[in-house]
Amino acid sequence: WKLGLSTISTASRLESDAVDTFFVMGYALGVDLDEWVHTNGPLSVRDACRAAGRAAIALHGVHSAKVLHLGVKPSNLFRSHEGSIIVMGCGMAPLIQDELARADFTQNALVKSSVDFMSPEQARDASQADRRSDIYSLGCTLAFLLSGRRLFETNSVMQALVAHREAAVPDVSRLAGGAPQTLNAVLAKLLAKDPADRYQSMAEVVAGLQPFFGDKPAEGDIIAMPEAPPESGNGMRSWLGSIRKRRK
Repeated sequence: WKLGLSTISTASRLESDAVDTFFVMGYALGVDLDEWVHTNGPLSVRDACRAAGRAAIALHGVHSAKVLHLGVKPSNLFRSHEGSIIVMGCGMAPLIQDELARADFTQNALVKSSVDFMSPEQARDASQADRRSDIYSLGCTLAFLLSGRRLFETNSVMQALVAHREAAVPDVSRLAGGAPQTLNAVLAKLLAKDPADRYQSMAEVVAGLQPFFGDKPAEGDIIAMPEAPPESGNGMRSWLGSIRKRRK
């Protein structure tokens, strides 16, 4: 699987200025789905499932390269002017690992922006997260696209963590009026508390969502990557640099 093409944008480096720390990623024209929903309202069931399905296709490529995203959320799904969905921030996890370890968990800005889409096991111990953690986060993202709201409306980081660990998944009718009840089973499998009860791969996620958006993935949505990247550190940075060279 080839990472860094039409539906994936890698985080190439971490930089900071006097105000904040930020990631440098590929440039694309469009808007992220968090901003889109806040501006235009929730997506239709068809459009929400299509967006999640196309994101799952791209993330399947990421997972095939033995990389975890661990930051799947609406603001990291980018809708281009052509209507395609680009997954932003791939490569973030190894780059921010040390940063998160040094920061206070409840005050770190990256954690605050992600906690509403974070799986229970990732919140408990990020070293135990696997591709099913990204699947849970995609389920939270789908719920947001359908409703325009967080899956669990809480007032603090700790309340959100408890809700994701213990609270029942809302019925789809509470998320989106007119949504088919058959979507409940898909959401329940995306958002199962136990990773063993979730879909086990993004390929399974695509198959589960496809009946709700109908069209088959376009050929350009399938991305191949010839070699797996290093797990972290300088090796990851060198690998990301080689990806950028391929795109030129």
